[in-house]
Amino acid sequence: GRALELKYLRENPAGKIKLLGEVKRNPRFFSEEEVALILEECADLRTKEIYLTLLYTGMRIGELVNLEWQDVDLDGRKIAVWPKDFWKPKGREERSIPMHDVVFFMLLNRQRRNGWVFVKQDGDKLNIHSLETRFRRQLKRLGMKDASLHTWRHTFASYLVMSSGNIRAVQKLLGHKSIRTTEMYSHL
Repeated sequence: GRALELKYLRENPAGKIKLLGEVKRNPRFFSEEEVALILEECADLRTKEIYLTLLYTGMRIGELVNLEWQDVDLDGRKIAVWPKDFWKPKGREERSIPMHDVVFFMLLNRQRRNGWVFVKQDGDKLNIHSLETRFRRQLKRLGMKDASLHTWRHTFASYLVMSSGNIRAVQKLLGHKSIRTTEMYSHL
């Protein structure tokens, strides 16, 4: 700017550089009708329980896949998300998620085959990529676009903001370090 004014330069050397604009998009969340359709169309109970847990806890898919029975406090009705030797949650912070009745009764009646809460049919640990692939195929069959397993997290947060208006509580439950991250739900 000043070098141009003083005629030290003929043109701005950074003039052709495009600034990265922050594109603010409202997060995609499932409507109640879409939730009902997805759950109704689930191929098996295990998959339905995974979706319900994501919907009622706001957990990231990585948090659900790495959830162990030792993280579940049925008496206190809480789920602990915390860094482990083999995996670290985004933000690397520990947080406690209160259990909705749907999740509580589902986990209470769940068979414990090994240390993992959610396992494949053969009892092995779930694979995020195969879960995501199956979910995207299901959404395509149902004619739903622009969604992924992470959309369950947006759905949880969106419904909570709409029902409570408490953005700070949503921040804490989602484990966002900054309120600015959670503010994407403030339009609701």
